[in-house]
Amino acid sequence: MDDRWQRWLIRLTAATMPLLLLVLALRLVTLPWFPTFAYALPLVPDDPYGLTRAERRALARICIADLNLPQGPQWMREARLPDGSVAFTEGELAHMDDVRRLYDRLTRVALLLALMAAAMLYALKRRGGRPAVGEALAMGGAATLGMLPLLAFLIALDWEQFFVGLHHLFFRAGTWRFAYESTLIRLFPEAFWQLAAATVTALWVAFGAGAIALGRWLRRSASLPSPLSTEGRER
Repeated sequence: MDDRWQRWLIRLTAATMPLLLLVLALRLVTLPWFPTFAYALPLVPDDPYGLTRAERRALARICIADLNLPQGPQWMREARLPDGSVAFTEGELAHMDDVRRLYDRLTRVALLLALMAAAMLYALKRRGGRPAVGEALAMGGAATLGMLPLLAFLIALDWEQFFVGLHHLFFRAGTWRFAYESTLIRLFPEAFWQLAAATVTALWVAFGAGAIALGRWLRRSASLPSPLSTEGRER
């Protein structure tokens, strides 16, 4: 493999990693373990309309479990509040179905990128050995961490504007705003989403740092020089 093409493969592989690692972090947080974790912390306030934390945790786990079903909300349709009434309105069910479709699209994109990255890493391993693979991983991890200051700035600047802006970007107007007494708002107040965003960010940082550490280890464990180290000499 020509050194120039090898360098481009390294950069292309690295470019796929921020989105891959972000979707992985999102998917890990959108699993039923997260409500258990969130409601165990005092950061999430009590429900002003009377649901206990155990009741909210059970309903939230149903929501997140349905989020991972290919057919959309099923258990949510059967969920009931303590007084026996239906837990979720049709509007809430429709919004959760919209969220599921968005997550499915992101997952499909991430899987496609993962296949591309795996193929490129395989080609790099065959032609450039560990240094090439290590360089790609380290660059991808660095690219991931390099995006964090911008994300942190956007969130810190105005959390509400950031959160609302995401909804405007991905969902149709009029489909995602609910009254304060609605079940979705009672289960997932603003503090819950702030904790979720912090957890996703922490996982993203950990994955990026892990990629850098693994990449550096691969480069150190091989005697060959980094494929990019010859770039300056060729110029």
